[in-house]
This record gives sequence, structure tokens and C-alpha cells, in this order.
Amino acid sequence: MAELWLVAVWTQKPGNLGAMARSAEAAGATGLLVADAVVDAFNPNALRSSTGAVLAFPILGGTTPEILAFLAGRGVRVYAASPEATTPYSRVDLVGPTALVIGPEDSGLDDRWRAAATSGLIAIPMRGKLVDSLNASACAAVLLFEAVRQRQEASGGASGGASGAAGGASRP
Repeated sequence: MAELWLVAVWTQKPGNLGAMARSAEAAGATGLLVADAVVDAFNPNALRSSTGAVLAFPILGGTTPEILAFLAGRGVRVYAASPEATTPYSRVDLVGPTALVIGPEDSGLDDRWRAAATSGLIAIPMRGKLVDSLNASACAAVLLFEAVRQRQEASGGASGGASGAAGGASRP
């Protein structure tokens, strides 16, 4: 299966980083890349929200230039989530080697990451009237499982597991 990386850029809340690790592991991603780390993946809040995923799931850290070089060296397409993007996440091809980049909630991605998103900036369309974006970890989960859906569809395979609400999802 093609590589699927989640990239967390300048994530400031340990709970978000842990939840991203949890979602990435649940989606069967290759690993989590932490660019310009602000919080430690082993912070007690990150550990708790990851339900232990940070202890065994591949998490690599580095500076933005190091992470970009790592992805380029692996031939990975880079998509960056942005509330200002005009392309919905469901309209891009996430089947091949892919990195999904999630920026900090307060400021979004800087110009380096926007430029590095050579495959495009993508958005999760908001349908409500009050909210203009999702929490970083919720955004990560939506994008990761869209990649899973597309890959299963492309391979002609079934979902491969049960689904359910938070706290209720399980493996068959």
C-alpha cells in the first residue's frame, strides 16, 4: 500500500497531537511527522488522548525543511489543509503516496508549507453558520479516513473493519 503520512505543523496542544496520532494509527497511516514541534508527543495529555498510540506508532520530528526534504525524497504528494482552500478534500486523489499537512489552529500554515503543498491546498467544507473550521485533530481524522475510503475503493476492497461513534469503533 502507498505511504500515507500525517504532518502536524507547530501543533501547540498536547491533546491535539495525541488525538492526531490516535487517528493516524487507526487509519493505518505510515506515520506521523511532527514539524517544528512545540509540544512533546510523550506529554501526559498527548499520551492520554492518543490512548497509547504515541508509544508504538511511528512518530518522527524535525524542522520544516527536514520534513519537506524527507517527503520529497520519498516521492510523496503533499496536500495541505486550509480553510481558505477552494478544493474540497473529497475531490483530490489520495490513493498514491500522500502527506496530509495540518497546521496550527490559531494561525494556519505558513508560506513555506503552502508552497510545499504542490498537490494543492484542500478544504473541509463547513455547512454550519457559526463555525469556519474544525479542530486540528478532527480535521486530521476526516482527511485520513477519506484517504482510507479512496484507497479501499481503488483496490475494490471492503472496509476491512467495523465503524462506529467515538468510543464505540472497534476492529472485527
